[in-house]
Amino acid sequence: MEHYDRSADDEDASAASSEAGQSRPQPSARVIGAQLVENLPFLPPPIQDVVPVSNLLLHPDYGRESKQSRLAYLRKRWSPAAVGSIAVSKRIDGTLMTIDGNHRVTLCREFGNPSSVFALVYIGLMHEEEALLYKVLNDTLSQSAVDLFRAELHYGDQTAGSIAQTVRDVGFEVALQASQNGGSIHCVHAMETVVRRYGIGHLYPTLRFLFQAFGGSTSAVRQYSVIGTAAFLKGYERQVDMEHLTEAVSHLGVSVMHGKANDVRIKRAVPMSTGYTHALVEAYNYNLQARNKLIAWGTDRPNRLGPGAATPRRGRPRREAAWNERIDEADSRPE
Repeated sequence: MEHYDRSADDEDASAASSEAGQSRPQPSARVIGAQLVENLPFLPPPIQDVVPVSNLLLHPDYGRESKQSRLAYLRKRWSPAAVGSIAVSKRIDGTLMTIDGNHRVTLCREFGNPSSVFALVYIGLMHEEEALLYKVLNDTLSQSAVDLFRAELHYGDQTAGSIAQTVRDVGFEVALQASQNGGSIHCVHAMETVVRRYGIGHLYPTLRFLFQAFGGSTSAVRQYSVIGTAAFLKGYERQVDMEHLTEAVSHLGVSVMHGKANDVRIKRAVPMSTGYTHALVEAYNYNLQARNKLIAWGTDRPNRLGPGAATPRRGRPRREAAWNERIDEADSRPE
């Protein structure tokens, strides 16, 4: 494969001027881009250096501006030990442009520590090559909830440890790898959501119900079923006969409950977790006398947000109920 000739543009210009009156077709941006990608393996490797933060330029025109939400997140857990290495382009005029690490450099300046950072320095790149490296260096594999949870267990995070112990107490295990099966559940994000909304104490009854209702089947413990069940138990905690609920849901089975939740999701344009809560109410109310039925989900539900939450008066329209808006917003978060 031929190396990309950086002087090609100059040669083309000279040739054009020597050919009197004759014009040459210019390569399209797509062709030039393809040449750059093909020659990516032949770019000179970076050198390792320690660079003063004050010498770095930020936000190249091919990159993005700093996101305030990301800066706020990093401020809360800022540590000079976690800065790592950044990527820098040393241009022909000697300026140092930050290709990767703009948020970290911004906070280094803000906190004043560290004053210098380790950097991989690329020398003499063209502007287009800088942009290509920006794309390549930022094409990273995001950490999943399980990846972060696994790390939290290893450094002794109290909440992660409590979640893992609760899961074991119920009779399951947390799947710490995507390929892990056999009694392991893959819904770390959902369990963390339950703990964040209702506290660690609410996780055990949520998982215990799913374990008992479906005979310990891990296929019943999904992101949406955990969040939907937790909301149901919190909203109706003083009204539900758990023995009746367990028997009713067990009779329907995993597939039917999933289908009912999905039907609600489609008809009402709500998250699957909210659909599962509706499905639990429907299963519970089936064949019960009117006085024993639960109020439909989405009307007057005390304690849905936990102790201390305001409860709207009976009959207040749904669109005016403050807690409905707060919970619907929370339910719409990605699962």
